[in-house]
Formats: sequence, C-alpha cells, structure tokens
Amino acid sequence: MNRSPLVLALSCALVLAACSGGQASAPTADAAPKPLLLVADDLISLQPQGLSQGPVIAGSIQPERSAELRAEVAGVVLDVLKDNGDVVAQGDLLLRIDPTAIRDRLLSAEQAERAAAVATEQAQ
Repeated sequence: MNRSPLVLALSCALVLAACSGGQASAPTADAAPKPLLLVADDLISLQPQGLSQGPVIAGSIQPERSAELRAEVAGVVLDVLKDNGDVVAQGDLLLRIDPTAIRDRLLSAEQAERAAAVATEQAQ
C-alpha cells in the first residue's frame, strides 16, 4: 500500500523526459540568432497629426487683462496696425486716423476764435 512515493517518483521522471524532448533547451554560444524578417505589411508609418476629436468642454475663456478701445475723435481709419487678440504694450500704435478731418475742424475752430475775438473788441 505504500505506492504513493513510487508513483510520485515515476511521474516526475516522465515529466522531465517529456520536457527535454531530446533537444537542448538553452542555445549554444556557437549558434548565431536568426535575423527577424519583416515585410512592408508588418510596418506602419506614423505622421504627426492634430487632435481630431477630444473631450467636450463647456465654458468660456477670458483673458487675464483686456482693454476696450474707442476713438476720442471721429475720422477715417487709414491703417489698423494691431488685430483683435494681439499682445500690445503701453505706447504701441494701434491704428492711424486720417488727419484731414481733424485739421479742418481745428482750422474752423481757430477761425471761430478769431471771429469771436473781433466781435468782442467791437462790442467793447
């Protein structure tokens, strides 16, 4: 009835014999590794691309600092030197206004001042 150690020893021997299979399991130092052969179908080329889809985010983006721009005088805008959203520094020229209308109003105001001065002298 003491067969269990004998059965265990026999089964271990069979397992070892089956695993070895008659070939050496470790490669020898003389055998060079076989090169890996690839075909064009095995390779894929990646190109940088933008994100086409992403998470849906609700909200709005606000700048840290902003400025409202309004003209103190009326006139025709000749050149716009900065666009909406551009970074500007204090003293930067933002646009050019045609000085013709402003000069005409100045000359008219100076003429009105002279006329008022003449009228004041005559009244005295």
